[in-house]
Amino acid sequence: MDQPLWQIVYKFNRLSALHRLNMHAIMRAHHLHFGQLPMLEFVMRKPGCSQKEVAEFLQVSPPSIATSVKRMQRAGLLEKQGDPQDLRLTRLYVTPAGRDAAQGCRKDADALDARIFAGTSAAQRAQFAQFLQCMIDNLATEEQRRMPFFSLMRQMHTLEREEKNEGKG
Repeated sequence: MDQPLWQIVYKFNRLSALHRLNMHAIMRAHHLHFGQLPMLEFVMRKPGCSQKEVAEFLQVSPPSIATSVKRMQRAGLLEKQGDPQDLRLTRLYVTPAGRDAAQGCRKDADALDARIFAGTSAAQRAQFAQFLQCMIDNLATEEQRRMPFFSLMRQMHTLEREEKNEGKG
């Protein structure tokens, strides 16, 4: 029986909300804020990288990264060290606590993803990935197709703040 499209979209949105809720719980259990795991993993892969490199990788503004780095330093997840060759640069390194948090969080996030797809075959997952890509291609503007997830989320949060502020006026 053919389901109305709104019912399929409703299920898709419900899945997305459930995934985000579970991810927030995982982050909280590892004392991380949403968005910190990709930063930690990037710095773990590139120890000694600059804040600018992190910002470019995540495609977010350098001031946004600077704020996150300060928060992560206070939490004992990251440390900054001056570059001996260029005193204007500071290099980022993950602390042992940051490594433990990132590895534990990644393990739990991977288990969540496995749970989502439990009972599905490789062929079903491949077909689902094709469906998702088709939907993304149908919906995204040319600019949005090039944007990474975190940039899309930032754009969404900006619009939500603007709408909230308009409601106050």
